[in-house]
Amino acid sequence: WAQQLQDTGEKLQKIGGKLSEVGKGLTTHITLPVAAAGAAAVAAASDYEENLNKIDVAFEESAGYVKAWAETATESFGLSKNSALEAAALFGDMATSMGFTRNEAAEMSTQLAGLAGDLASFKNISTDQAMNALKAVFTGETESLKNLGVVMTQTNLEAFAESQGKVYSAASETEKAFLRYQFVLERTQNAQGDYSETSDGFANSLRTLKESLENLAITFGEVLLPVVTPIVQKLGEIVQKMSELPKPIKNFIVTAALIAAAVGPILMGVGKILVLIGQLATVLPALTTGLGAAAGGAGALTAGLSAALPVIGVVAAAIAVFVGTIAALNWFDEHKEDVK
Repeated sequence: WAQQLQDTGEKLQKIGGKLSEVGKGLTTHITLPVAAAGAAAVAAASDYEENLNKIDVAFEESAGYVKAWAETATESFGLSKNSALEAAALFGDMATSMGFTRNEAAEMSTQLAGLAGDLASFKNISTDQAMNALKAVFTGETESLKNLGVVMTQTNLEAFAESQGKVYSAASETEKAFLRYQFVLERTQNAQGDYSETSDGFANSLRTLKESLENLAITFGEVLLPVVTPIVQKLGEIVQKMSELPKPIKNFIVTAALIAAAVGPILMGVGKILVLIGQLATVLPALTTGLGAAAGGAGALTAGLSAALPVIGVVAAAIAVFVGTIAALNWFDEHKEDVK
């Protein structure tokens, strides 16, 4: 029996260690990455839906034209579908607020969004920096454009307007914005088309990969959204209903949560006890052999411990359940009138 007890203890430790290692490995390398990827995909798809809605509102009958343009924006300008739609929606809102028609706004917005991608490639800057500078078409602010090599001074604008047969100072705000738009397009001709022309370089290849991964996330997210959305809606309903519960019920939920929180540490303690028992099982036979005949009673004791090994874990777990049950019953007894 001594050898069997020792073997059992060693096997318990090995099995427990292996299970722990497998669980940790699966959690670290599969569960957490999959959960993170799923969350990112859902977020990307949600943003994509929001941007599609913005396009519909900003361009109305011309929304289809903008959406079709966004489908090719990754290869042509290094913009993901989300980034392309978001940029176009921003420029579109600014254009329509300046008095341009929806069709005109769609043409200007896609042109400027694509130009932002080309300028980012040509000047080796971020797309956001290029976009912020191009807002000057509508705002008239010129300082940020200088960093892109575009000097849009009042004098230059007046000369450009004159070349177009117009007087800048006498133009309406809409006309001035269109003149600024034409001026910027003329002064950035060297950058236009740069991304597609240099897309096989390392920097732009890396950028295409990054934006393509975002497009892929949108594709998977669109599959997950119909599954996740009802769950989120139901959770919202549950939370709302829980906020409307009577105070005694809320008190009970808090008490139950505290009990549940205590179960974890208790079980950890039980687990440590079981490990110690396993270790003891491997050492005990050697001790009893050393004691010899003087420890005749130890044989009976270790035999009893060996028989009790399966029971001790169950008893320890039962104690935790018992304590929680008693606490819950006490709470109900104290608040039963309030719950009614």
